[in-house]
Amino acid sequence: MIDRAEPVDVQRFREGLARAAVRQGPIDRSLRLLIRGSCRLVSWRVDASGFDDLPRGESGRAGAGFLIAAAPHRAWIDPFLLLAAWPRGAARLVWFGDGPTMSRSWWRRWLFPRLGMIPITPGSGGPREYANLAAQVMGVGAALAIFPEKGPPSPPEATRTISPGFAYLALHAGAPVVPVVLAGTHRIVRGSSFTVDALAAIDVGDADEHVFSQAGRRRAAELTERYRTMVAAVLPDRSALADARRPARDRWRWLATLFH
Repeated sequence: MIDRAEPVDVQRFREGLARAAVRQGPIDRSLRLLIRGSCRLVSWRVDASGFDDLPRGESGRAGAGFLIAAAPHRAWIDPFLLLAAWPRGAARLVWFGDGPTMSRSWWRRWLFPRLGMIPITPGSGGPREYANLAAQVMGVGAALAIFPEKGPPSPPEATRTISPGFAYLALHAGAPVVPVVLAGTHRIVRGSSFTVDALAAIDVGDADEHVFSQAGRRRAAELTERYRTMVAAVLPDRSALADARRPARDRWRWLATLFH
């Protein structure tokens, strides 16, 4: 468990990841079944596309060594939708996330470490430290999942500002980026409809050890804009589809804040 009052020991996570399995285990499979079963209980419809065509890494597993950048991130349900859509035979997902958010409740402190989640907190290392850690994660064949937005809320058909942090991580590791578009999570009630779409992977070329230079910053900005453009081309239609399927009445509105 991670204590919110203490900085994260990045070296400890690095050592742990070196021993961690990069294939999905019983917890991953059981959680996927639990998520899908829970969706049926509250009449949620989850349509996923593009995941059967995920590119394969050197290990032969889908998504191995790739960076999965998902947006928009609006609600607690977003990572669970990605887990539900993620193929059973694909590489294991490892996550970067906000440290205080990941440790503010007992179930987060119990579940997130078991899912391979890595908290980011002040005092636990700078950008280069996390870039090295991300490169290690993807280098051993896991898939690194990130929600790259920042800033205030946005309307359903648009993302918030896309932070270039994910681009630095991908360029530093030479890891292709798979954009994932989430829609429908702006309205979580009984009978909601969600879509999870994996788009074509973005090849970033070889690993760049100088990504934090001025030239590297330009490359990161270009990759960020390319990602933003791809997501923006898909999100409005998918959001409209989710709204078109919405139930006539907003029942069980408490679902929107179930795990806050």
